[in-house]
Amino acid sequence: NIADGIYWMMQKLDRSHSLAVYAKKNSKTFLRNSERIKNEAVKYCKENGADIVCCGHTHFPETTLINGSWYGNTGCWTDKPCSYLTIMEGAVHLNNI
Repeated sequence: NIADGIYWMMQKLDRSHSLAVYAKKNSKTFLRNSERIKNEAVKYCKENGADIVCCGHTHFPETTLINGSWYGNTGCWTDKPCSYLTIMEGAVHLNNI
């Protein structure tokens, strides 16, 4: 709760959100959770015979090919630049607005 309060205050005090984004990207908790989500999503994808798995809101936008499965994550839609995924010809692409 304390960390959430500090993060909220950083967002309110810095309208550009650059301080909050910096803190988020360097947080060990977010980094561990993001990797765990990616690994579990790819595992789920493989177990269910899918070629592509898409997730969101880990705050780390990315696309990557892992063991023959595409993993895509939109990151956070409130950060700038805002990211979205497209799937074309069997590949996942990350786009920014």
